[in-house]
Amino acid sequence: MKALVCILLLLETFVFVVQQQVDGGLNENEISQQISSEDGRQNPPQTDTLRAEASTDRQQYCDLGFPDIYASLRELTATVTEQKENIRALETQLRDEMNKKDEEISSQVEELRKENRGREIAFSASVMESGEGYTGPFTTEITLTYKKVFTNIGNAYNPITGVFTAPLKGAYMFRVSVHGHGGTTSAADIMKNGKHVVIAYANQAQGVLNSSNGVVLILEFGDVVYNEISQQISSEDGRQNPPQTDTLRAEASTDRQQYCDLGIPDIHAALRELTATVTEQKENIRALETQLRDEMNKKNEEISSQVEELRKENRDREIAFSASLMESGEGDIGPFTTTITLTYRNVFTNIGNAYNPITGIFTAPLKGAYMFRVSAFGIGPTAASADIVKNGKIVIASYNNQAQNVLNSSNGVVFILEVGDVVYVTLYSGRRIYDNQYNHNTFSGFLLFPLR
Repeated sequence: MKALVCILLLLETFVFVVQQQVDGGLNENEISQQISSEDGRQNPPQTDTLRAEASTDRQQYCDLGFPDIYASLRELTATVTEQKENIRALETQLRDEMNKKDEEISSQVEELRKENRGREIAFSASVMESGEGYTGPFTTEITLTYKKVFTNIGNAYNPITGVFTAPLKGAYMFRVSVHGHGGTTSAADIMKNGKHVVIAYANQAQGVLNSSNGVVLILEFGDVVYNEISQQISSEDGRQNPPQTDTLRAEASTDRQQYCDLGIPDIHAALRELTATVTEQKENIRALETQLRDEMNKKNEEISSQVEELRKENRDREIAFSASLMESGEGDIGPFTTTITLTYRNVFTNIGNAYNPITGIFTAPLKGAYMFRVSAFGIGPTAASADIVKNGKIVIASYNNQAQNVLNSSNGVVFILEVGDVVYVTLYSGRRIYDNQYNHNTFSGFLLFPLR
């Protein structure tokens, strides 16, 4: 009995131990692993799990940590590419603008040069091409045709009609000379658009008749000037961004895995390189803009200086005057007991206002070569004269003297004048001149060209 009780107790104890092992104890493998681990002094059992958790593939990093980096890379790459295109477009645009500006200013320069060439208008002619003889007298006024042409620059003079037609608005100098024999009067009138302006006139009973006169006229385009001989008078002899941008952006949108394959350090290097490139290109663009702007400004200043110089040269040339003695009426001037300055009050032209009709004095506004002419007309027996004076010194004289009838003389000279030099005409003491509505006595002058 005791033996049976003992056996039951042993079985119950065994069952309890087995149950404990099943419910809360370590299995054989775990015990074995633990023993093995302890015996071999290896890492704790959590290490492999941590390693497994840490060994997330590169794609996980791309998905979790670097989308912004790749977006920045794509944007920077596109920006760099776009800026390269913008630089090229900017260079092209500025080059086109500079070329356009050059063309505009060159056109102005050429126009001014053409205007200067347009000033090349001159003619000179005599009545007969060959032979000799008288012209007139006629019963009516006729237009004289000067058929023997010595010069006809610009072809504004028509030798068939005897008419000069102004090809452009400007100041023109005209002179006429007559030659004949007494006792028929010799005369020629300078006419502008059908109206008498000045006359060259001579009359005496016998001998040679000579007279000349001239005037500076302001003519409009198409105005006509010609010489007319009166009846019963004879004479002898003028952007957007470039279209590739979207395509370039698309090419720059390389997918995320490609960047991942390059490795994280390379991404940062690419970012730094692209950022540096963008910064450098921005500086290059600013430097390029500054350089091209400076070059354009310099070029504009150079060409503008040429244009202004040509304009100034044109303005400087606009100096001319012409005047006769009397504004109205007729009569003698002189003789006087002393030499006097003649005041030519009937002003036909006074471009530049260098001539003063109150004092009779021309004052040079700039250094240059000037042409002056004077005509003297009187009636004998008192001598007629008119002297051209420069800065108080007589330079040339226009003089005639005979016992009776008309006295005529004219003369001219080219002066080199400094600024402020004065030119005027004097009537010598004891001499006399005569004038009337036909304006026999004239004083004219004009700038041939400026000097430096």
